[in-house]
Amino acid sequence: MLQTNGPRFPVETGRRDGKVSSCADAENDLAPPNANIVDLKTYFSFKSLSWKDLVVLSGSHTIGRAECAAFAADRLYNNSGKGVQDPTLDKNNKGIFVSDQALLDDRWTHDYVARMAAAESPHEFFDDYAAAMINMGRMEVLTGDNGEIRKICSAWVD
Repeated sequence: MLQTNGPRFPVETGRRDGKVSSCADAENDLAPPNANIVDLKTYFSFKSLSWKDLVVLSGSHTIGRAECAAFAADRLYNNSGKGVQDPTLDKNNKGIFVSDQALLDDRWTHDYVARMAAAESPHEFFDDYAAAMINMGRMEVLTGDNGEIRKICSAWVD
C-alpha cells in the first residue's frame, strides 16, 4: 500500500497460519472473477466479512494486472454465449472482472461505490479499507497446535 500512497494500518501479529500454501486452496476459498453479486455476498458472508468489506477489498483490483484468461472469455468475446462484448464493460477498462461490475447490481454496494467515486477525499475509503484488511486478517485463525506463528511473514510457504 505504501507504493500506491494507499492507507496505512496496523497489522495484528501473532496469528497462527497454515504450514502449507496451495493454489487449489486459494481457488476454492476465493470468489471467482465471474461471480455475480449474490455469490460474492455469500462468499464474503461465509468468511464473516460484510458487503462493505467486499467492496473495499474489490478496490484492490484497481492495482496491478489481470491475465486475459480471467476475463476475456465472458466479457470481451462471448458474453452470455452470444459471441459479443459485454455491454456493461466500461470503456475505460474499469471493472474488468464480472465480479467488479457486479458491485453495481446491488443497492448497497452500488451506492457505496458511487459515493467513493464522487468523494473529494480518499479518507473514508482508506479507513474502510484498513478495517476490511484487519477483518480479513481475523478470518479462520488457527488455534492450539494447528499451524504456526511465522517469524518471517514474507517467507514463501510451500
